[in-house]
Amino acid sequence: DPDLARKLEASGASAKQAGFVCKMAGKAANKFAAALSRMPAGLGKVKIKEIVMKEGDRSRTKLVLTCSGVNMEVNADHYKKLLSLVSRSSNLADNSDDKLGGAGAAAVFRLLARYSTFQGAHYRAGGFQAAIHGGCFDVLLQEFGCMLECFASPMNCRYEHFCSAHISTDASFGSIGSFFHFRPAGGSFEANPPFDDATIQRMVAHMEDLLSTANKPLNFAIIIPFLPDQVGWQQVYTSSYKRAHLKVAAAEHGYYEGSQHDRITRFRVAPFDTSVIFLQNDAGRDKWPATKPKLRLLREAFKPKLNLNPHSLGFGANSK
Repeated sequence: DPDLARKLEASGASAKQAGFVCKMAGKAANKFAAALSRMPAGLGKVKIKEIVMKEGDRSRTKLVLTCSGVNMEVNADHYKKLLSLVSRSSNLADNSDDKLGGAGAAAVFRLLARYSTFQGAHYRAGGFQAAIHGGCFDVLLQEFGCMLECFASPMNCRYEHFCSAHISTDASFGSIGSFFHFRPAGGSFEANPPFDDATIQRMVAHMEDLLSTANKPLNFAIIIPFLPDQVGWQQVYTSSYKRAHLKVAAAEHGYYEGSQHDRITRFRVAPFDTSVIFLQNDAGRDKWPATKPKLRLLREAFKPKLNLNPHSLGFGANSK
């Protein structure tokens, strides 16, 4: 896996060490895939147990989903959100009060297992991608018409439909697949990609290709760390389609936790300055101009939300 090797080398491993790890991981994956192929098709019953998670003076209800001896945990409010997405996006039926969960519970179990595996199945393996606040989405929707996320997951998506990395598990929750396979002729979209320089470079190349061929107004509102020494940031900032750049200081804004579906509080203060960069074709610039008053509204929406209700998701027809 070239991406894995690149990340291992970036973390300090030698090229030889990275190659060895990739080789061993590939062998283990092939062995596991062969074992899975010999197992009966289908997923067993998913049992659901309710527990209360406490952290200091805060508490939150969590559900433990168990299938074939494997446990996956999710906050109760996120479980309800995921079932809502399933009901909107597929024909799966579920009774969330049934301790032997139905098709919806099975879809949630598969989803959580997939993302746990992708993350590394251990907190030391890294975190999930953080998300912007609902207030930021409101400004982007009202002022720029953004109605779809280019990089999201069922756990942190704002809208019913979104792009995500794992279509095999995410489609039941409204995902339309990878952003890199998404080719809109027009529209307005929010892009908060993984903060990986190679991914950002690939993202801007895809966006510029779309902007060069779009026959309708097209806008991308991109949220990335302010890292002017990184190639990815430079490519976004110097794009011929850039119409505006808003820099938000670290102390002046915050994000939703990437693992919000498994934590007591959803909010965190940003550890870095953030760039919001608008890439638009000419028609997109005319339809959604990034004026100073609009950027001021967006800056205000970015302010930390640490004092808000940590349990509230605010998910509706057009929101989380």
